[in-house]
Amino acid sequence: MSFKDLKVECVKDELAADLSKCYPFFKRGFVKICEKKWFLPYKYVEEGDNIYNFKIRPDDTWVITYPRSGTTMTQEIVWLVANDMNFDEAHRRYLVERFPFVEMGALFDDYIAKDVPGRINTERNSVEFVKSQPSPRFIKSHMPLELLPTVVNSTCKIIYVARNPRDVVVSWYKFQKSLKLYEGSFEQFCNNFMNDHTLWSPYWEHVKEAWMIRHRANIMFLFYEDLIKVR
Repeated sequence: MSFKDLKVECVKDELAADLSKCYPFFKRGFVKICEKKWFLPYKYVEEGDNIYNFKIRPDDTWVITYPRSGTTMTQEIVWLVANDMNFDEAHRRYLVERFPFVEMGALFDDYIAKDVPGRINTERNSVEFVKSQPSPRFIKSHMPLELLPTVVNSTCKIIYVARNPRDVVVSWYKFQKSLKLYEGSFEQFCNNFMNDHTLWSPYWEHVKEAWMIRHRANIMFLFYEDLIKVR
């Protein structure tokens, strides 16, 4: 299936009005993609092709998660193991340079374009930045596997991390509040999460897609709870 053939449903009417109160930054609203209704900003309709058809290299390493599932910790572990535990280099360079978030600029460029302290150019032009990196590349994504067909159909390394959804929703709420991306209550956020109206949802479908292919030789499926046991 090509990107242009993906089913796109714009969020409208009462739901759109309710979400706009909670997410005032996303002025163009949200869309639901494919039969599973992946919940993404409208910007995905314009920029998603760059991610959907992203050209993979066989020596890429991808860390893919639903948000707030242990992504950053896993990125640091993977990068250090692959780079002979070079803590000096890890300290010297931002994680977003060493292990860039491929869809950041493609989905959130309007937000990043503002003068937000701490934002650097790798996030503003994330897809092009990842493309320009020398091999081996280390790449982060929250996209569901259905929307990363070139990754799934490759032999590159894929590390998927899952976390208890009760902890995910609390962390996801606090994170979005800290970035001023979300202005609603925790109760509203929980309802949105359970109704698949938070970014990159539905949660269970996201996890299930990776679980179904966990036995492939190039895929490692991890649980956040197991990672923190050995810290």
